[in-house]
Amino acid sequence: MENKTDRKSVGLRIQELRKKNKETQKDLASVISTTPNSISKLENGEIGLTFDNMILISEHYNVSLDYLCKGEGGSNLLETLNKYVSLDYHDISGVTDNGTVYPLPTLTINRAYFEYLIQTANAKADKNIPEELKTQWLDIETQKFNENIIHDTYKDYATIIPVKESIIHSNPDVLITVSNSKLKDV
Repeated sequence: MENKTDRKSVGLRIQELRKKNKETQKDLASVISTTPNSISKLENGEIGLTFDNMILISEHYNVSLDYLCKGEGGSNLLETLNKYVSLDYHDISGVTDNGTVYPLPTLTINRAYFEYLIQTANAKADKNIPEELKTQWLDIETQKFNENIIHDTYKDYATIIPVKESIIHSNPDVLITVSNSKLKDV
């Protein structure tokens, strides 16, 4: 059985991503602060990736670390996002008094990603802290998320019913009804 994590396989995936994005070795070299010659050696499997460069390349091409290292998971941003977020419909009763069941969209999101989004929103919204501290906060949250995903410590998901703000403002009972629905994870 072929080892998908060997240097040559990883190098070929990097080369494929680079060409798919119509970039030269020089372009990719500037992303990870190295030389085009090093990119050539990397793509040919002569040298391996450092952890930092692995992160930079995966972020640059919007691919998962699983894809970059093992060829598994998302080879593009949408495939990667689908691993963390999905939308489905669930039948919810109690929206009306007559007991009619309605299919409502439910968003299922990886808790690590959800926590990351909450913390970054909090950092961006806080008007009382200096920009330098906000930047540090955002960097820490990104690092925590990346570490959790690399170690795959979060396999837990939250389920949320997305509701348009205009619906809530025009009918506050909708929020109460939805929060009392069968989806207790809301």
